[in-house]
Amino acid sequence: MPPGTQDNLVAVIIVGMTLLIPIIAILVSHQQKMAKIYREGQVNQPTDERVLREIAELRQLIVHQSLAIENLRNEKASTPPVDSVQTRLSV
Repeated sequence: MPPGTQDNLVAVIIVGMTLLIPIIAILVSHQQKMAKIYREGQVNQPTDERVLREIAELRQLIVHQSLAIENLRNEKASTPPVDSVQTRLSV
């Protein structure tokens, strides 16, 4: 090795380590946060029974809303049409 090459190599390694350590710290911190979120997600997962109950409630709500819409359509069809404004005023 030529003289001074070893000093340059040491300088490059020091700079590389200086840049690498914060990156590794960020990655480790991110990994820990993701592991925590994953564990909390497993604990807070809804049970099958709760999901099925919510689905049943939503189906019931859809049936009630469909019936209400059908009733409104029937009421609209059974009411006589309103005369135009000119027809009412010309009388």
